[in-house]
Amino acid sequence: MTPSKRENDKKIVVYGAKNCIPCERALSFLDEMGIKYEYINIDESEEAKATVEILEGGDLLLPLIINPITDQIAIGCPVDKEKFQQEIRRILSN
Repeated sequence: MTPSKRENDKKIVVYGAKNCIPCERALSFLDEMGIKYEYINIDESEEAKATVEILEGGDLLLPLIINPITDQIAIGCPVDKEKFQQEIRRILSN
């Protein structure tokens, strides 16, 4: 399914880490969808790591994907591309 123009114009934030296969897969799926994103590597920023832990209630599950305008989040490994795309559309729709 092709993303709408509106989805393409939005930018989300993706928190990830070096050598994180689920993070790499999420970025690949986002690229395929044409979704703009800012990638933050938590290995390079203690502040970013602390932010993820706060948003996840003490957990550190990656990737953490956020719509910074609505604070809608998606957490974890996008194994199924179609379900991942639905989740991204959900956080972008609000």
